[in-house]
Amino acid sequence: MSVTARMMITAKVVADSVNAQGDRLTSLELHYPRFIHAEFLRHRMFSHSVSSSRAIPVKKMINQINENPATPIYWGKNQPGMSAACEVDDIESAEKAWEMSVRSAVINAKLFDSMEVHKQITNRIVEPFQFINQVVTATDFDNFFYLRIDKHAQPEICALAEEMYKAMEESEPVLTSSYLGGSEEYHMPYIEESQKDKYSVLECQKISASMCAQSSYRLADSSLEKAEMIYDKLVNSRPLHASPFEHIATPFTEQEYDMRLKYKDTFKRALMSFGQEEHYAEAKSNMIMYEGNFCGWSQMRKHLKDETCWNYNHD
Repeated sequence: MSVTARMMITAKVVADSVNAQGDRLTSLELHYPRFIHAEFLRHRMFSHSVSSSRAIPVKKMINQINENPATPIYWGKNQPGMSAACEVDDIESAEKAWEMSVRSAVINAKLFDSMEVHKQITNRIVEPFQFINQVVTATDFDNFFYLRIDKHAQPEICALAEEMYKAMEESEPVLTSSYLGGSEEYHMPYIEESQKDKYSVLECQKISASMCAQSSYRLADSSLEKAEMIYDKLVNSRPLHASPFEHIATPFTEQEYDMRLKYKDTFKRALMSFGQEEHYAEAKSNMIMYEGNFCGWSQMRKHLKDETCWNYNHD
């Protein structure tokens, strides 16, 4: 296993909160090979903001790949099935062949760039060799860890899951309550205590959303001026670009939480009265405790007008 390649797969907690009922909401900043991104997206309980091939200039993408191309951490030997039981005999030759593939992709990307082909096409050529940055926020990580910290998972996503698990184990969530007042009511990635003292709640939310959105560009400008500009683009565009606001959330009030618990139990009993098995009724009724993909938390996205289209008509 390549220790150097594995070291480039990282996870860092950028916000960690828990509500009064014990529902933990965590945001992590991830760095991992683009070639496992499709596997990561299979986990639908996550909110994502991801560096985009459509947003990053071609020359910047090529420079990043030349300096630090994504490579496998385990050169598995081909066999039937989805997992490799051992590595190939000649790892050095495999690494050289991968390096040749990187150079070939870069040459072709430069050719397309010289023809002024848009980056949303040109950057696709080098995607297999990219590292990407992502901000991911969720209340539910257990099923992801269960499936991906496993010998049958692709080694790169297993390494990522292990880094995420370790980062969360070492992090202490901060109690966040709808009764604390001000910015203490909100889970806001990248917001420091000094910023909470300096800016209003809305300004902190704008900065937080801006920083999450900037993962698409590989930038890190936490200024209010940058946040105001990005916020305006996200909120006032049509269609609305709402996903960065999923990372910002506030706990359900005690009244709402109690009401949802009441209807959860009522719904479960109703399902069982119609002949549904208890485990199914339990799983189905648990969804009452969610808003979007968060349990016990209300996303800022859900408070934005037109965050979802419910009646599309294509003339």
